Amino acid sequence: MSGTERETEMMGYARPTIVARGWRAVLLGLLVLVASFAWLAGASRWTAAEARAVAPENAGAVVAWGANDQGQAAVPAGLGGVTDIAAGGFHSLALKTDGSVVAWGWNGDRQTAVPAGLGGVRAIAGGGYHSLALKEDGSVVGWGNNQAGQATAPAGLSGVRAIAAGNTYSLALKGDGTVVAWGNNTSGQAAVPAGLSGVRAIAAGYSHSLALKEDGTVVAWGNNNSGQTAVPAGLSNVVDIAAGNGYSLALKGDGTVVAWGNNTVGQTAVPAGLGGVRAIAGGGFHSLTLKEDGSVVGWGSNQSGQATAPVGIGGVMAIAADASGDHSLAIVDTTAPAAVDYFDADAGEGRVSLSWSNPSDPDFHSVRVLRSTSGPATSPQPNVSQTKVYEGTAESFTDTGLTNGTTYYYTIYARDDAGNFSPRARETATPTTADIIAPDAPVITSPANDSFDRDGSFVVKGTAEAGSVVRLYEGTARVGTGEADPTTGEWAVGLVDVSEASHAYRAKATDASGNVSGDSGAVTVTVDKTAPTVLATTPAGKNVTRTANVTATFSEAMDEASVESAGTVKLVKKGTTQAVAAVVTYDPATKKATLDPNKSLTGGATYAATVSTGAKDSAGNALTAKVWGFRVKG
Repeated sequence: MSGTERETEMMGYARPTIVARGWRAVLLGLLVLVASFAWLAGASRWTAAEARAVAPENAGAVVAWGANDQGQAAVPAGLGGVTDIAAGGFHSLALKTDGSVVAWGWNGDRQTAVPAGLGGVRAIAGGGYHSLALKEDGSVVGWGNNQAGQATAPAGLSGVRAIAAGNTYSLALKGDGTVVAWGNNTSGQAAVPAGLSGVRAIAAGYSHSLALKEDGTVVAWGNNNSGQTAVPAGLSNVVDIAAGNGYSLALKGDGTVVAWGNNTVGQTAVPAGLGGVRAIAGGGFHSLTLKEDGSVVGWGSNQSGQATAPVGIGGVMAIAADASGDHSLAIVDTTAPAAVDYFDADAGEGRVSLSWSNPSDPDFHSVRVLRSTSGPATSPQPNVSQTKVYEGTAESFTDTGLTNGTTYYYTIYARDDAGNFSPRARETATPTTADIIAPDAPVITSPANDSFDRDGSFVVKGTAEAGSVVRLYEGTARVGTGEADPTTGEWAVGLVDVSEASHAYRAKATDASGNVSGDSGAVTVTVDKTAPTVLATTPAGKNVTRTANVTATFSEAMDEASVESAGTVKLVKKGTTQAVAAVVTYDPATKKATLDPNKSLTGGATYAATVSTGAKDSAGNALTAKVWGFRVKG
């Protein structure tokens, strides 16, 4: 069957403008997003949709490759903030973080003429000559060719959480797990199987449809002239689906891909050993996969380069393929990683020792260090005045063979897997004739050893060799850096958000020649942000002896002076206002306060005991007051 004959059979009509364009008419099919479905209309996203779109905070730019004869691969300049993509027959769509849609490519059927005022969109799909948008309210908007009714959603359709667009028909997945179809049905592609439910994702091919069920199985219907709806026996544990022109793809939970249907150009011949896949896309005659490492692997027809991702592309977050078989799309990461922390340059004789802390970004790739004698770099790219001296993942580097007395400017950038560079950090250093004498160890003067802090924010101060760099450590981890005053040698390092615990700090000083001192003495600071409470009290009840003492046991060690201070712990007989004369003592070993009355209590009397907020723990946190009563035996 020729390409024109197949199109006529499947569509029920032939479009002369497409037939006249030659062999590419054979390829016209459906758009397939990284599989079929983009966003859920609810608060969460299905597993099968997670790689078709990206979260708003990870929005990126679009990269396109393959055929571009209708401008379908000519991404609009400056397009960014994209969270979803769709590839149609000869056009492309992008969804932005603000809920608006951008379209480009062939517009012969107004498929790229996004309706004026369209907003609040959560997902997009592109068919052969029509486009769809799923709105936040669960409704579907269509535009472009509507000869088979494919761009007009059924009246009253609502509660939709996923959409897919075939060549001349459309699918919607509702919140109750059922599927609705409309448009061309000459091959049964829009005849949803009776009773189909429990669906979690959908895919629309040229003239066949797929549904992924909650149990990980796949249901298919429509044209089966190439076996595209003959789901392999026993196929299970499927997490993603995609439908191309006469063939189907399934992604399993173990990261492997299964394909069936038309294989005339190898589109279902999954590369041996392919694994680690997190998304799939099916085109007309080529297949794409997105791997966990952000790389793209393609196979099948490649005569327009549609199966070969651009050289150097990385950090891919989503993919889409068009059913005409000759262009592909990807969302790539454009978010720069964080800058390095604690960038230091210590000069010695003919050398400069550099150190830093790499950012914690999950897609961190490496750092690049540039050196110049004319000033810091303004770009991460080396040039005639900026020499790249290091690139890698280490957190230190020694630059040697330098000229003493010359000032060197160092600029460091972090790079992520997608090739984005962070803001710069910079340092200067001037190598000098060797100074091999280490500075004296710094002294920490504040806070005092074994002191307490109540909010986790405090400043560590001390003295060191004038002009030296002081690094503050907790264990082996550096927590801050300060510079000793060039005259007085005084230094300070501010700490914030310190956790509740005991923290032992030490300091080291590095002089201008790179000589490092020994450790300062350790200073321990205990951060305690929690108010103490009374855990237990005595006596209690109605038969207390006249010689009983009053006790309160605290939840933590207390400041002895505050507990024993007059009026903090007191006993008052009912009907009076005068506290009973007594001696109050505090035992640190048991965390217990004892009130010992100077004389026996009155028989038959009721007493109220109080521990007030005047009692404080070792950090100075005030107690939550405690009051209790008891009656003395008559």
